[in-house]
Amino acid sequence: MTHPSASCVRNVRFGGCHDTAGRQLLTPLEQRVLDAWRGTLTERALPFSTHLSVLPPDSTTLFATSGMQKHKPRFSDPSSSGLILGDVQRCLRLTDLDELDNGRHGLMFHMLGLFAFNAGTVPFGIDVVQSFFRRMGVPLTHATVHPDRWDEWRPFHEPYGLPVHPDPDCKWSDGAVEGYCTEFYVGGLEVGNVVNPLGTGLDIGLGLERVALALGEPPRTPETHLENALHVLEADGVVPGLRQQGYVARRLVRELRRRGATSPHPWLQQERARFDAQRRRYDRLRPRVGNEDTWTVSTPVDPDAQGCRSRA
Repeated sequence: MTHPSASCVRNVRFGGCHDTAGRQLLTPLEQRVLDAWRGTLTERALPFSTHLSVLPPDSTTLFATSGMQKHKPRFSDPSSSGLILGDVQRCLRLTDLDELDNGRHGLMFHMLGLFAFNAGTVPFGIDVVQSFFRRMGVPLTHATVHPDRWDEWRPFHEPYGLPVHPDPDCKWSDGAVEGYCTEFYVGGLEVGNVVNPLGTGLDIGLGLERVALALGEPPRTPETHLENALHVLEADGVVPGLRQQGYVARRLVRELRRRGATSPHPWLQQERARFDAQRRRYDRLRPRVGNEDTWTVSTPVDPDAQGCRSRA
């Protein structure tokens, strides 16, 4: 999969025009995972669509953080009854920013999804997911089920010979739509789940990159996660700034600079230039502060590291 936008975003402050059209965000193995999910759905005559923007469909979040976010109204909309849709949704989840070094969390990722509104059943959802995992040869080790659904749902896994464990955390909610779920694991790595929102439909979510990781894909470096996120934000028309999505972009640029990344991205080049200018100014002002024996700061203060924002 290449980046969806062939246009470049102009940003005078952060570095002119940068073309992200040819940037590969999926590895060959990840592309195979995506193709296998699409194939699993099309074999069942289920529609499939691609959503590559991380901008949210509503105002509840700054970015799309899950595949079901754009479908929330449909779960309680009678006019959507009987509708079943499959897709891949690109997501940006900032809660994982501090987890990038563990090799399992991704800042920007792709969620494989299947949604049924007042349609489908949990056994149907499990069968679709198992068909996909078998197609890819994913070495599942076990599944989990909420204790409240243990007697009802545990037998749904028996045809596939997968061990099942009770887990009281197998309940998903976004604050408005919630439901019990069953989750699939490879060791300690969760690779997907089947949610029964409102008890009337299906919300299936499989982490594309997680599945590839379970198949042996080497984890991305934190710097790669950050740089990919910047390219996606740029393609969506976001530019570093002081508010909302723009401030997130600025924070990610500064995190990339803090890690000493060598990316040629112009936003990072502009951030380095800004920081170097601060350092030179600091060096000029330092002799004026008096006794240097009491001066303990050896580098300019990075406002983001202090939990505040600086002026542009």
